[in-house]
Amino acid sequence: MSRLTAEQQDEIIEKLSKAEAILECLSIALDPRAVVKITDKTIQNIVWELDDLAHGANEIAINK
Repeated sequence: MSRLTAEQQDEIIEKLSKAEAILECLSIALDPRAVVKITDKTIQNIVWELDDLAHGANEIAINK
């Protein structure tokens, strides 16, 4: 079993940090008390972005 390089680990952490930030914004926007409401289209775009980030992190880990 080979290990991830420090650079690969940093890339994965960066992608997961972005995903975490997106999820935090989404949770704020979906709060019923939120002033700003988001559309279904925006939610779909967020889901696609999260999927891309997760796929990218997974690819880095697999191709170690």
